[in-house]
Amino acid sequence: MRINGTSVKEMQEAGEDTTGMIGTYSKLESQVKSLTAVNGQLGVSLRDVNGNYRSTYEVLSDIANVWEDIQKADKADGKNRSNALLEILAGKNRANIVASILDNPKMLNDAYKDVQNSMNSAANEQASYMESMEAHLNILTSKFQEMWQNTINTETANSFIDFLGKAIDLINDLGGLTPVITGLVGAFASFKGVG
Repeated sequence: MRINGTSVKEMQEAGEDTTGMIGTYSKLESQVKSLTAVNGQLGVSLRDVNGNYRSTYEVLSDIANVWEDIQKADKADGKNRSNALLEILAGKNRANIVASILDNPKMLNDAYKDVQNSMNSAANEQASYMESMEAHLNILTSKFQEMWQNTINTETANSFIDFLGKAIDLINDLGGLTPVITGLVGAFASFKGVG
């Protein structure tokens, strides 16, 4: 939540610790860049080149790439960039979680891939469902309900639905939809031929 620029008020409403939280996103980004700029490298930015917020995964992945360098620089010059960065990104209560992620970037990448695979799997299942007869019937049912609610009173709608039910019963009694359609097409063709 901190990385995404959530306000102090929103954090407090969510029950999160806001101790040491930086109040503005630009200040947060400036601090992160400063703390991650080691060994002559540019610091990690929270925004992309177009000024849009980068995903938490992208930010943490980039920090993980320089995490070891940050810790080595801390030991070399006696500063404590790594702890300051953890508190800025996650607060005191969640700093250990972010530290374990940064210490093990493979875990972060594996989790990200799992989420992507799950999303792809869910999208594929949704696409398969949308091609099914059940989905088409549900969509049709929803459209009928919307039409009735917007244009026709309940009594008329119920009468029409009862009529459709009786029509479907009749079609089933006549052998199904195929013979009925064939008969209607034949009747229409012979009627057209008479005229």
